[in-house]
Amino acid sequence: MKKVLALLLTVFLLFGTFALCSNADAKQYIDGEEPAVTRMTFGNGPVHINLMSYSNEVAGMVQNYIKRNPEFGRKYTVSATIVPTDGGQYQSSLDAALKKNDVDMYVAEQAFITKYVSGDMSEYAASYYELGLETDDAIRDAQIAQYIVDVGTRRSDGNVVALAYQASGCALIYRASIAKEVFGTDDPDVIEKEVGGGTGRLDDFWNASIKLGAKGYPIVSSIDDIWRMVEYNSSSAWVSGKTVTVSPEKLAYFDYAKAIRDRGWSNETGQWSTGWYNDMGGKSQDGKSNKPAFCFIGPAWLMQFVMVGYSEGNTIGQGTYGDWRVCQAPQKAFWGGTWLFSSRRACSDLDKRAGMAELINWITLDTSKSGLQYLWANGQYDGTKNVKDTVASAKVMSKSDGKLDYLGGQDMYPTFIKANEGISGQNVTSYDDAISSIFKEAVHRYAFEGESYAEAIKYFQKDITSDLGFNIIEIADRPTVVIPDMVKEPGNTPDTSPDEPVEKAGNSMLLIIICIAAGAVLIIAGLIVTIVIKKKKKKKKAKAQPAALQYPVQPAALQQPQAAPQQLQYPAQTMTPVQPAAVLQQPQTAPQPVIPAAPVSSKSFCPFCGAELNSGERFCGRCGGKLK
Repeated sequence: MKKVLALLLTVFLLFGTFALCSNADAKQYIDGEEPAVTRMTFGNGPVHINLMSYSNEVAGMVQNYIKRNPEFGRKYTVSATIVPTDGGQYQSSLDAALKKNDVDMYVAEQAFITKYVSGDMSEYAASYYELGLETDDAIRDAQIAQYIVDVGTRRSDGNVVALAYQASGCALIYRASIAKEVFGTDDPDVIEKEVGGGTGRLDDFWNASIKLGAKGYPIVSSIDDIWRMVEYNSSSAWVSGKTVTVSPEKLAYFDYAKAIRDRGWSNETGQWSTGWYNDMGGKSQDGKSNKPAFCFIGPAWLMQFVMVGYSEGNTIGQGTYGDWRVCQAPQKAFWGGTWLFSSRRACSDLDKRAGMAELINWITLDTSKSGLQYLWANGQYDGTKNVKDTVASAKVMSKSDGKLDYLGGQDMYPTFIKANEGISGQNVTSYDDAISSIFKEAVHRYAFEGESYAEAIKYFQKDITSDLGFNIIEIADRPTVVIPDMVKEPGNTPDTSPDEPVEKAGNSMLLIIICIAAGAVLIIAGLIVTIVIKKKKKKKKAKAQPAALQYPVQPAALQQPQAAPQQLQYPAQTMTPVQPAAVLQQPQTAPQPVIPAAPVSSKSFCPFCGAELNSGERFCGRCGGKLK
């Protein structure tokens, strides 16, 4: 296991190293050729500055600066030592040089930078203030991405001791032709909405996976392609003190990986594998969907220094060259980068300090058209059509031309400026890559090898202890993750969010809905009971009234409004008259006995209820009927 872990770490560090190198350098690492330790010297001045790096990148920048500013080379001599990262060789050499005061400027990569910013070797780093740079104002003016500042800030005193010159925020890099086939358009604004770009959630990403899967396309090449979104949206760092913490967000990756594997949403490749590169070139995958993946999620360097080389072409229309576009990824993440330091001891030499400050300012903070940031962003760095790349300064990118033939002429900078916004570097630790490698292996055992969740977690705990020496491991409760298997259309009631497995707000809303529904049921039930009671009371009241005396049957003509009759005569037998509904809807006094009229009488009776009428009455005193 230790050998496997070492290999994984080596691969990662190697690719972190060539993140900003030329295509030739990238190909060298991909082919497995390890560069030997090399030394280069620039300028011939009396003041010596010693530079140490793991690639020739910063050394090349120094050389370029001296060519543009020959007076600097007449004052300074810069000696650069390039040490490969294999087996931790670079860190060992740098540590020794710092302790011996043999290095003045040096670099660190994301994978191990915390050691030199806030860890065991942080005491050797000079702050940018000690260099004489007005760091806060310069950072604000250049609009340096916040995560770059976070990562380069020493936690013990809050001072910036290192800045990166490259921005490595991740965007979603997708195939335009596949987008047209599945979504009907390759418009980045539309596709961004389809995949949930910039939402901070994965709901729409799963919907897009379903739609792509229906056409036979996996959304990603490898499950690892979504890992950094999970890692950098976690509620806690991997390591705090001597404790390894596994957050609920990271545990959700078990279910993400299982769903992606079971539903065919990836080509089951691995990063830096042949299958991964085949997806970049649009090649079919043996034994999988036989169709290339829709997208990759990564920084501009992944596209410019890896994907372009495997696109099977170098002009629009050849292979996949020109068939790619970029939009925001669903969740924020960054990947790689190189931070530039100066030695605290070297700053005690005023001449050295001035020279280092001049170089570091030109590389990291200068936003003018003659600064490294602008030259790099516009492909003017070496006087040829150099590869354009995203830089630390959003101010520079906003005034630069980021149009690429590889992207079909799309300007990449608006997307990557957004991709770099709002990323925090607070949770970065020196153990991230080592722990992540072990964790992803545990997830692979669960998703691909049939191990249970408990077995996979046990494997993780064992290797964290044996390989990294951590004995305190805190693992959160496994969250409930719901990943849809049917597209959820806008407006539907959402299920439990897959990227927020434990949703307290959702539970509260459900409780509110239940309470409202229960209240409505109680109100309806109360109304029904009230109506029933009223009806029963009416029936009881009707039974309690004395039986009405029978009246003679009135002529049919009297059942409609008629003129008052003239002294009607009734037969001796009596019957109950039919009363209008209006009478039944209001309480009535008990009817008085009526003596049948004699054949000739001066009395008159109500044509509606038969009650005796007094002379001159316009309305019946009993039923209220209007008299004609």
